[in-house]
Amino acid sequence: MTELTYVPLNKLVSRGNPRGRLSNLEQLVLSIATVGLRTPLEVMPDEESEGKYRVLSGHRRRSALSSLKRQGVEVPDLNYNAIPCIVREAGDDSFLEDENDITLIQLASNAFEEIPPSQLGKAIKQALINGGWTEVDVANIIGIRPARARLLVQLTDAPANIRQKIDSGEMSVSAFHHWLNASSELREEIASSDEPISARQMRDAVRDERNAELNPGADDLVPESFAVVVTLNEIKDKLRTIVEMETLNVRERALLRDVRNLAAMRASER
Repeated sequence: MTELTYVPLNKLVSRGNPRGRLSNLEQLVLSIATVGLRTPLEVMPDEESEGKYRVLSGHRRRSALSSLKRQGVEVPDLNYNAIPCIVREAGDDSFLEDENDITLIQLASNAFEEIPPSQLGKAIKQALINGGWTEVDVANIIGIRPARARLLVQLTDAPANIRQKIDSGEMSVSAFHHWLNASSELREEIASSDEPISARQMRDAVRDERNAELNPGADDLVPESFAVVVTLNEIKDKLRTIVEMETLNVRERALLRDVRNLAAMRASER
């Protein structure tokens, strides 16, 4: 287990958030005020100010804590003079952001709102591989369900046009979940289509495909069989009327019995 160091909030400094996303903190402030700080900040000794620590991961949490302190709000199980931190050695840039990529620092900083789903999936995948985190860890940090984190990771292996559909909003992550359960033919059809598709449409397409596999030709046979039963029943009713009038001979009565049996057999097949 990683050893924690407790640092006063006023000793934590930010030298610029990698993507400048320190706005819209209301939800994070409310979360920390309600349940406390659930994820430690990652810091390293600040080269510019002796005795202080530069925040590597947790810029938004630091800002939220500062806001709560200014308002005089007490945070559950937290002392503003002892913020839990993981201290990295000076020069250790393993958790810093590559300028062309989304990395762990953004996930831990909760600065992911505008990141396209495919890039978020890439970041989660990197966290799982390089950070030693689990899907549950990442999901808790960024505020999503583990199942969704798993889907986002799977998205990284999807065809480029599917990733593009999801990033552009033409297809939701929920629809992607159903897409994964489709046949290869249906997947290719959806991937090559220029039309947007909702989660419900994708779910129904997969369901219809499975029904067709389980009951080949059912859509064609059932209406015809139903029509046959209806016709036979009409004939039977008419013949019954004739029987009641006692106008049938032995051969005609045998034919009526066969019609009744056939109608019953057809009805049982439905």
